[in-house]
Amino acid sequence: GPCDKSTGIPYIYASGMDQSMKDVTSNNAVSFMLTEASLTNGLDSCVVQSGGYGDPEMPTCARVVITGRLEVVEENTEEEGMARNALLARHPSMGYWPDGHEFFVGKVVITDMWL
Repeated sequence: GPCDKSTGIPYIYASGMDQSMKDVTSNNAVSFMLTEASLTNGLDSCVVQSGGYGDPEMPTCARVVITGRLEVVEENTEEEGMARNALLARHPSMGYWPDGHEFFVGKVVITDMWL
């Protein structure tokens, strides 16, 4: 959801033409990982050496793996509008992605998290 009213639900904007999305039609189990290295100013514990570059694989670099089921959000619903607006606010270029590529809003129904 919006940054100031987060729902805690991970939403995605994806194309039904993408092979990954074709795969989840037969098995909607998904996972993704976020690392501290992806956060603004989050590299301090991910730095290999003083003044060096960060490494998301550094053992001291925090990460979370989220697993769940990917579900398509029904079009023209309040949830779809909220999620689409939140995604476009964070990633404005999505608004320029081509029509006719079967883009949809999906959500991950979380079943587990690993830290």
